[in-house]
Parts: sequence; C-alpha cells; structure tokens
Amino acid sequence: MITMNSNNNKADWPNFSNETTQSADFDKLSNEEKQVVTKAKNSLQDLVNRLQDAEKGYLEIIKASSNPIVNKWLKKYAAERHEMHSRLEDFIKALGGKPEVETSFLGTLHRMFIDIKINNVPNEYQVEAIIEEIERGASILIDDYDKVIRNVAFPESINYTLINQRERIRKELKALLELKEQLTVMA
Repeated sequence: MITMNSNNNKADWPNFSNETTQSADFDKLSNEEKQVVTKAKNSLQDLVNRLQDAEKGYLEIIKASSNPIVNKWLKKYAAERHEMHSRLEDFIKALGGKPEVETSFLGTLHRMFIDIKINNVPNEYQVEAIIEEIERGASILIDDYDKVIRNVAFPESINYTLINQRERIRKELKALLELKEQLTVMA
C-alpha cells in the first residue's frame, strides 16, 4: 500500500511498507512521488560519493604521512567513512536504486593535489597541511549533509541516520582540531 505523508514540511514522501520500495511499488507511484524518491536516491548517491572520496583521501594521506598519531586518526575515520557510505548504499538499494561504488573525478583530482602538497612541504609542516585539508573536506561534507537534510524528503529512519552521521562528522572535526592543538603544543 502506498500513501503520501509529509516529512518536516518538506515535499511529501511516499509511504512504502517497511519504508522500502520494490520496483513493483515504484511503478505504482505517481510521477510526483517518483520524483521525490528519485531525488532522495540521487541525494544519497551524492553523499555516498563524497564519503567514498573522504575514505580514499584518508587512506591516500596515510601513504604520504610519517606521523603515527595522525595516521592512527586517519585509519579510524577512513573506516568510519566506509561504514557511513555502506549504510547509505543500503538505503539506496532499499529505495529501489543501484548505488554507484566509485569516487568522483573531483575527488580523484583533489587526492592528487593533497599528495603533491603533502610531499612538497617540509616535515615540520606536514601535519598542519594534512589537518588543514581534512578540516576543509570535513567542513564541506557537513555542508553537503546540511543541504540534503534541509532540502530533501526522506523516510524518518533515513533522515535520522543522516543527522547522526552529520553529527558524528562534526564531533570528529572537533576532535581533529583538538588534535591539531595538541600537536602544535608538542612541537
């Protein structure tokens, strides 16, 4: 049974049994409902791509970094970004989509830039360069989550997950800035 309900004053969200859709359910939707579901899948895919870019970026930086404290942090958050995009991929599948498991062209370009930047700064400035890039990327990712949460209708369970992931990234960014302070004091 498919009905429409509203989600925090956003566009109406089709109500699927178990908050998932099968292709047969999708076919029963009106064009407006299909647009809502398609926008949700596309927005989730955009976040998946950004999270994959972040994961691969962290792993790339580990190769270029010689700081064990920073590398430990990077490994932990690469694993968390992987977990986050895997969860969003599950939502895309549940909505009848097929997630793309690849990073973006811009993400690949950015990782090359970071690699060049890190390998061309003196060791005493390497940690600062790494943290600046991660801080910039995390801030952009938080903004991306804000836009999706604010502008796209989702079932409550997906919206809840997005809010939790965004808050987790905010906490990680705060921890990163605290790490930066500690490393500055130690230097």
